[in-house]
Amino acid sequence: MKLFYSTLLILTTSFSAFSQASQIEIIEKNKEEVIQKIGILQDSLKTLNEELGKLKSAQILKDIKEKPVLSIAEKGSNIKDKPSITGNRILEIDEDTPIQVLGVQDDYYQVCVSDICGYMHEMFIQKNKEVMALRDAIRKEALEKKRLALKEQDRKLTQERLKEEKRMISKYGKTKVEKMKQGYYWTGMNKEMAIFAVGEPDDINKSVGSWGTHEQWVYGNGFYLYFENGKLTSFQN
Repeated sequence: MKLFYSTLLILTTSFSAFSQASQIEIIEKNKEEVIQKIGILQDSLKTLNEELGKLKSAQILKDIKEKPVLSIAEKGSNIKDKPSITGNRILEIDEDTPIQVLGVQDDYYQVCVSDICGYMHEMFIQKNKEVMALRDAIRKEALEKKRLALKEQDRKLTQERLKEEKRMISKYGKTKVEKMKQGYYWTGMNKEMAIFAVGEPDDINKSVGSWGTHEQWVYGNGFYLYFENGKLTSFQN
């Protein structure tokens, strides 16, 4: 009877421990799912804010372009055929003159005086509220286009990197590739592996003789890799 109760106690304790471990596992899993959902919602919110910002900028530009933006060109200014100091002068302004502002390119405004249109440096244009709003909206739109272009560039680079990583794993195995991703290098690796680990060298000093081919790869900050017949034999920091 004593043995029976001892066995029953052991089984009860084991079941209780198993039950607690199971509950911990379930809670950990639920926690991970919530974290993933939060990440998805944060990404969605960021995307919505970006789209809202683009729509607002587009609306500002639409409103401004539908309503003429007027200002004054100061005496002594001139209109050129392109937005550059090297542009040809097409009209001289000999007195303060009303102008219509059409757009902004770098430090120049695209303007019209009567039926003559061209570019005028911003220093010669009186900055009223409408002119400043036009400038800010156009520059904001340009920055947004630049940001999207950089984002697309980063996306393509990431895709290329993942594709290259997959190829390297199939060739050298995941363990070695993970080390190379962290910047580790070691003697015996070939040149392809070295490039994946530390990048292309700034310069290569190469010599060929009866012993084979010797290469010194030069990086910044006094870092060197040395190859003998395509294999890394030593390095210098």
